[in-house]
Amino acid sequence: ILEQPFGGRKRMMEGTVEKVVERRQRRMIKNRESAARSRARKQAYTVELEAELKQLKEEYTRLREEERKVQQMRKQMLLEAIEKYKHHNMDKTSRSLRRCNSSPS
Repeated sequence: ILEQPFGGRKRMMEGTVEKVVERRQRRMIKNRESAARSRARKQAYTVELEAELKQLKEEYTRLREEERKVQQMRKQMLLEAIEKYKHHNMDKTSRSLRRCNSSPS
C-alpha cells in the first residue's frame, strides 16, 4: 500500500509529517515566547517588591526616629512637671513652716 506506482499515499505521509514537525516547531516557539514573557513579568514584580521594601524600610527608620524624639520630649516634660510639683510643694511647706515658726512660744 505504501509503494504505489505514482507514489500517492507516500506523498501524503510526507506532507503530514512535515505538518506535524511544523506544528511542533510553532508550538515550541510560542512556548519560548510565553516563558520569556513570564520571566519578564516575574522580574518586574521582583523589582516592584524591592522598591516597596526599600520605601518601607525608609519609613520604618523615619518613624523610629520620630518615636525616639517623642519619647525624649515626653521624658523632658515629665521631668519639668516633677520639678514644678516639687517647687510648688516646697513653697507650701515653707510657708506653713514660717507661720508656725513666727507664732509666739
